[in-house]
Amino acid sequence: MAHLGFKSIRLMIVLAFLMFFGYGLKAQVNQPDSYIQIKALENGNYLSHRAWLINKNGDTIPYTKFKGKWLLIDYWSSGCVPCIKEFPFLNSNYNKLHPNLVLISAYIGKNKKRWYRDIKKFDLQFPHYYTGTTYKNPFLTLNLRKLGDKSNDSKLLNVTPQYVLISPTGLIVDKNMPKPSSANFKKVLHKYIANTKTD
Repeated sequence: MAHLGFKSIRLMIVLAFLMFFGYGLKAQVNQPDSYIQIKALENGNYLSHRAWLINKNGDTIPYTKFKGKWLLIDYWSSGCVPCIKEFPFLNSNYNKLHPNLVLISAYIGKNKKRWYRDIKKFDLQFPHYYTGTTYKNPFLTLNLRKLGDKSNDSKLLNVTPQYVLISPTGLIVDKNMPKPSSANFKKVLHKYIANTKTD
């Protein structure tokens, strides 16, 4: 290295410094959501009034819009065959399940363009929304399921399909409702509505 000039040596030191610390900074910034300490919402918890959804026009819809009635959330994703098989029934019956029940769909996924495409492809007639991708949104953490050891909140996964029933006061009544087209759905639904306090 004796034949190298002082400027060349200094340049090599600067480049080495940038490569070492630059990669370190990049690794911290790009940590995925799985590294964030989050907890799944469970039956018996309340859905926060700070929860929100996004409609197809890009508007943010607060959860408070749905409070006051029973809410059934249909969580689905692109490529989910059981989700897609339920769409024809929901299109025909979404407003006939119960007079005090509002049914909405909540799309799980990172590709918003694919969500737009599937809304048209499957001709969805019932209200449909997007949860977004941040786990700061309680609507997204509501869809999380625990894997493995039930005491370990770090093993969480978004799973579809999922049908979640929420009371008019925001109580999470059942995160694993039967699919609406099943024979026992209405029986389970009416039982919850009859026996759950809403005041």
